[in-house]
Amino acid sequence: MPHSGGGGSHGGGSHGGSGGSSHRTSSNYFPGSKRYRRHYHDGRPDEYFYSNGTPVKTTISSIIMLLFFGVFFLVVIFGSIFSSRPKKLTENYTRPSSRIIDNIDIIDNDDELEKVLEAYNDSTGICPVVYTMYTEDYKGSYSTLERFAYDKYVSLYSDERHYLFVYAIPKSQAEDFKSGALTVPDYEWESMIGDDTDALYDENGFVHNVHTAFEKGGKPGKVFANAVDSMRKYSESRISAKISINPSILFPLAIVILIFGIPLYSSLKKMKQEKEFDYEEVPFSGDEEQTSNYQFRSVQSSNKGKRSMMTLITSIPFAMVGAYVVYRGKVTNNWLLIVFGIFWFGMLLITVIPRVIELIRSRKKDDDDDDLYD
Repeated sequence: MPHSGGGGSHGGGSHGGSGGSSHRTSSNYFPGSKRYRRHYHDGRPDEYFYSNGTPVKTTISSIIMLLFFGVFFLVVIFGSIFSSRPKKLTENYTRPSSRIIDNIDIIDNDDELEKVLEAYNDSTGICPVVYTMYTEDYKGSYSTLERFAYDKYVSLYSDERHYLFVYAIPKSQAEDFKSGALTVPDYEWESMIGDDTDALYDENGFVHNVHTAFEKGGKPGKVFANAVDSMRKYSESRISAKISINPSILFPLAIVILIFGIPLYSSLKKMKQEKEFDYEEVPFSGDEEQTSNYQFRSVQSSNKGKRSMMTLITSIPFAMVGAYVVYRGKVTNNWLLIVFGIFWFGMLLITVIPRVIELIRSRKKDDDDDDLYD
């Protein structure tokens, strides 16, 4: 279905359309921990620490697994980049005799505007149409010009390869604006664009050019002619480019590099450092183990609960990334992005669900222990 490509009004401005390690380590003794040391091969002093799990060196298999998933996501994203390269659209509609629907007789450069609209149509396969009206003609039935523009697009076109640019002014100001007695009327304008046109529509540039020109007193015919001609050059450059990167891909690409790049770098750095020493368990001295079973269970359960809660909190931005990727895939009809987003959610659930279960169990265990020791 068509959607807004931006718009604006006089005085109102314009608008645009993992989980952590389960091992706890500390330089001080804590309930349930054992003493270990890093014994350096070059004669440096040993370093002692405590952990509730046996320290394990970083393995090449863990790095390969991390690298595999990172490369997989990058392949999906880069595949999406190249598959989304803009192309001239095939016209699945009948070209109109005119692309100007001037209901209020305010366009004073019909020939110039028609030539610009036709040139854009020829270059991209997208049919741009300029539609003028009085604001009173929509306000009785619609709350906004955007809602009117949507219904008008749907009623006029059954495809997704049109631009509909709607311009409206109050009827009482029309004559003064035409004569030049009024420079900037209380105008409103809206662009409604088909879903197939997203890759070739320059929303930021078009909205800026149109709204700035209207605020300077530009007439709609000249304003739309200049803005569409500028967008034609933008669209032609995208079609002719050998490599075209969809800006919507950059955000998920940066996230993937961040998520996999930093852990991969840290793992490689850690593996290099771990070649310099070995882990060895060192027996406790007498008093360090003197702690109650209840304290141990309480602290252990508390640690699990905190880790689980932290995992759930940190998963929120990752869930937002997945939702954004699926949304962009749906808007741009890019199935690779949609698959990537669904896979992203699947990986997130694999991480989050065990943590939710662990959090519930730790809460239940805390309650049971409180009942036992009351």
